[in-house]
Amino acid sequence: MTLALFTGALLGAMAIGMPIAFALLVCAVVLMVAGGQTDTTILSQKLVEGADSFPLLAIPFFMLAGELMNAGGISRRIVLFALTFVGHIRGGLGLVAIFASVVMAAISGSAAADAAAVTRDYRLELLGGHGGDPPLLNVWGGKLTTYRRLAEEAADRLCDVLGHPGTRWTADAPLPGGDLRDWIGAPRRPDEDLARLVQAVRERHPALGAGVARRWARQYGARVAALMAEGSAGPEVVPGVHEAELRYLHDHEWARSVDDVLWRRTKLGLHLDARQQQRLRAWWADAHGPE
Repeated sequence: MTLALFTGALLGAMAIGMPIAFALLVCAVVLMVAGGQTDTTILSQKLVEGADSFPLLAIPFFMLAGELMNAGGISRRIVLFALTFVGHIRGGLGLVAIFASVVMAAISGSAAADAAAVTRDYRLELLGGHGGDPPLLNVWGGKLTTYRRLAEEAADRLCDVLGHPGTRWTADAPLPGGDLRDWIGAPRRPDEDLARLVQAVRERHPALGAGVARRWARQYGARVAALMAEGSAGPEVVPGVHEAELRYLHDHEWARSVDDVLWRRTKLGLHLDARQQQRLRAWWADAHGPE
């Protein structure tokens, strides 16, 4: 009986979208009520005891230490120090990351603080741009949480050299294809929105196979409308790859070779065998000339 109550309460709470931690709390309350123990004092004491943990407190404080080192400039100096020693070696970016992590480990003693301090920092190095030389911008470091700001700063540096100053606008802008309102209306939850988008793509373009519709929805989002601008996906060059997608990647995502399509814009190279990739190269050569 106890197991049935626990399982039912847990699955029921998770089914309505409740986080697992709160779902377990609901299970505890259900079992207390079923056992005739409805003392809320016990519940509050257990909640406090669960949060009163020094190991749990250490994690955010170590992260805070890394952020303070990053804001204070220590991590930047360590990265530049490593760059001076090993940055000139071929493959130096990886060596710089290892060297900086070793130095950081000796300072903080925490892998979490090392990651927070080292991987978020980046450095931009602009070469040329004067006297007729074309500008060359080198980017050192950075990670997913800083790519937007990194890209804005890189664009500012290049625009200054090229004489085309602009204003930053990406803070509130969705990623390309990320505004799904024209397809599914108001957003709800990411997993639900994706399922609704797949359904909307199939309803608008019933000729697309289920696999293609799902892959396009996941990969291109609202940009599926641009892929289907001509009203049809066109002939299937290889299984699951239509001419409309290849034209879109060439015209809108600057794919200039089959390898760009297979590995840099998509990961279709993991799913197409050698013969299918060769057919794709033959189509590309006929459509856009030799690579």
